[in-house]
Amino acid sequence: MGFEVVLEADMRKRGFGSQRYVATGKERPHISKSKAVESEAAEFLKLGESKFVPYSELEGRRYIAFENLGYDFIITLYDVNAPKAYAIRAFESKDIVKELKAGIRSMMTSMPNIEARIIGLQSKEEHAFLKGVMSLLLKEGIRLIEVDLFGDDIRHIAIDLKTGASYNMLLEDRIYRPGELINKATIEDFGRTLIKPEKA
Repeated sequence: MGFEVVLEADMRKRGFGSQRYVATGKERPHISKSKAVESEAAEFLKLGESKFVPYSELEGRRYIAFENLGYDFIITLYDVNAPKAYAIRAFESKDIVKELKAGIRSMMTSMPNIEARIIGLQSKEEHAFLKGVMSLLLKEGIRLIEVDLFGDDIRHIAIDLKTGASYNMLLEDRIYRPGELINKATIEDFGRTLIKPEKA
């Protein structure tokens, strides 16, 4: 059992979403970005993408990575029995359960052993979609092994496709100074970056 039952109960408590919420078995270690991208070992997921990514020693594919997680979020699935991952990076959450269902189907093998992670969002951000996500994970019997939601910081994350471990990715290959990762953009600022300019 993971944190799926704990999160489902905590979501009903007053004040959920107003401050950082973390549930994990151990603190995330660090990995330098230079190591993650060494020999093109990392596949980076952009906002709006969902992707199935298998570990490949032959192709040198070792990590799936996410830079500058702010108001957006990621949901990752990892099969312990067959090193591979499915990841979603999104901001608008209206189709997230449908996307997650497709991801779960793509992960199914004869003996799947799937672990899930949910990471991202900022404090006081709309998060009603989590109810549907949790309902689906519980229905499918998928363990939720890491939750890192809300707060005021930007996150940079890497998932090891060989081991399933998650890391805080250091973009400049050094530990961040106190307050350096605080998100200075408003959600309106973030929304404006998503608006595509009209073609002339």
